[in-house]
Amino acid sequence: MNNILIDSETIAAISTPYGKGGIGIIRISGDEVEYISNKFFKKIPIIRKAEYLSFHDYKNNEILDKGIVIFFKKPNSFTGENLLEFQCHGNPHMMSYILDNILLCPNVRLAYPGEFTKRAYLNNKLDLFQSESIINLINSNSLLESRLYSKSVQGIFSNEIKNLIKKLDEIKILIETFIDFSYENIDINLNLKIKFLLKNIINKINNLILNSEKSYLISKGIIISIIGEPNVGKSSLFNLLINKDRSIITSIPGTTRDSINEILVLNNSININLFDTAGIHNTDDIIEKLGIKKTKELINKSDLLILVIDNIDIRNNLLIKNKLNILKNKVNKYIFNIINNTCIPIIIVKNKCDLSKDDIKIYDNYFEKNISLITISAKLNTGINLIIKNIEQILKLNNINEIKFLISKRHIDILKKSFNILNIDENKFDISILSDNISLSQKELLSLININKNTHNSEKILSEIFSKFCIGK
Repeated sequence: MNNILIDSETIAAISTPYGKGGIGIIRISGDEVEYISNKFFKKIPIIRKAEYLSFHDYKNNEILDKGIVIFFKKPNSFTGENLLEFQCHGNPHMMSYILDNILLCPNVRLAYPGEFTKRAYLNNKLDLFQSESIINLINSNSLLESRLYSKSVQGIFSNEIKNLIKKLDEIKILIETFIDFSYENIDINLNLKIKFLLKNIINKINNLILNSEKSYLISKGIIISIIGEPNVGKSSLFNLLINKDRSIITSIPGTTRDSINEILVLNNSININLFDTAGIHNTDDIIEKLGIKKTKELINKSDLLILVIDNIDIRNNLLIKNKLNILKNKVNKYIFNIINNTCIPIIIVKNKCDLSKDDIKIYDNYFEKNISLITISAKLNTGINLIIKNIEQILKLNNINEIKFLISKRHIDILKKSFNILNIDENKFDISILSDNISLSQKELLSLININKNTHNSEKILSEIFSKFCIGK
């Protein structure tokens, strides 16, 4: 749409995914719904009651299909407009033909991607955050994501934001009272009360940010890469973690020449994108070089690295001051630099402990950086549970039930802006300008759930959001 205002055209689209199925749904929204009902179903259905009706051809009145028709009268519909849903047989050819018939009607066109939800937002049936959560709910990859996005659609996060805005309004009233009547000394403790209430709100916003940063990790998709030199057991570990033979395993170095991805499910709900990568080493093989280049690119995108090393006896090096030095001459320079310089958390897995008769151990806080060391035997399938446990601890997935909703990085950035505006240095606290700061903070918070429809870039923002939807939603 070229204008932020809802145009007068009625929209129609197939709302179910393409393909054959028992039922397919065609959705129509707008002022022409009653005309379309009379034209194709020969009546206007009873409001909010399922009726079994025949759909007639636009030109020759032939019955094309029969199905359930439900009519929602505005404003009591998903879009806030007159809305009709026809549940017919899920044959894509017949559904497309029925839709083509509907599009022959005057002032009716095919809906743009996400336009039904966009109209729901513009008609105040949903706020902006709820609208965004719908597409995320549709595209979610795990039960946990689905449940959390469902809560967002229900308005849990939006209500938190509305409550914060309301509390800030109450503080603004107190500030006005303090400024207008300060000469009368009406309440010598009013200044302290304002500070106390403001601090509570700042803490609430900060808690939202902390919750949101954990939830963002889940919503964007957690990436864990297994890295190391060739033939150290990366693929064996990969297969054990996903519990199936996905990567080819041989004694020939460089067998894995490209990154392989599988989903690792933790706690029956959290999906992890686990990558087995090409071994990093010096090589003249062109294909291997391309694989190593991809590995290096993937490292920078990862949330956690599992570095597999081959049978280094760390126990004899406990007196070394910088524990990282024990690896310096054992792995190649690139991998060592990753260990020494990256801020990405690392689990170093010492594989093949069955050959050195080493015990299965986890060395908590062994290194001076955010690195854990675990000894395992991929051959004997021992120590794998320690890796899983460590992944959960490092990524803080143990207390996953504390997460109330999932949000994007854009939302986190807005929360941080709001927080920074309010989080004034105690020495610079000036109640006379505090009201302006609160208004700026409220503006940021409001942008999470609404958008000023009169601004020049409002249509651009909405188009970016709703273009991610499929046609028919």
